[in-house]
Amino acid sequence: MPELVTVASFGTSAEAAIARSRVEAEGISAYLTDEEIVDAIWAPAVAIGGVKLQVNQFDADRAVSALQSKGMIEVPQSEWQLTNGNKGFSESLEGSNIEFNVGPSAKRAVSRAFRAAIFGLIMPPFAVYSLWLLLKATAYSTSLNQTIMLRMLLVLLINALAITFYTLILSN
Repeated sequence: MPELVTVASFGTSAEAAIARSRVEAEGISAYLTDEEIVDAIWAPAVAIGGVKLQVNQFDADRAVSALQSKGMIEVPQSEWQLTNGNKGFSESLEGSNIEFNVGPSAKRAVSRAFRAAIFGLIMPPFAVYSLWLLLKATAYSTSLNQTIMLRMLLVLLINALAITFYTLILSN
């Protein structure tokens, strides 16, 4: 019996459901794991690796292609195809350094966090949302370049300003 392999993981079940639909549109049977735990308690989602999209190991190449064609994963096709050869997808990745960044890219998540931080100066819940987006960007990204890191620092400073401001207002 063919083994199921994880081809992507997502921070929310909604993102995973969209990816699953995309893969199933290609005629590939797909399954989601850890969906319930991520929906029920979002805090350990990072620790368990989010909602995982799994497919039959023989369909993994097509599933990755389908997800990549719609921008749902950020691995360049040339990277995973070069290591794959004629072996099954899971076998070809054993011992390799290829990692998949899934869902929104770190750059998009940090841009959203910046906008939320600006709104957080007016409404405190946006500051909390901004911090959550930063956490998500770091948790699901394998590499962050210097520009993204500087933008993240700016977001943290804006949030620190907003939280300090609201703390002073509430303490008076």
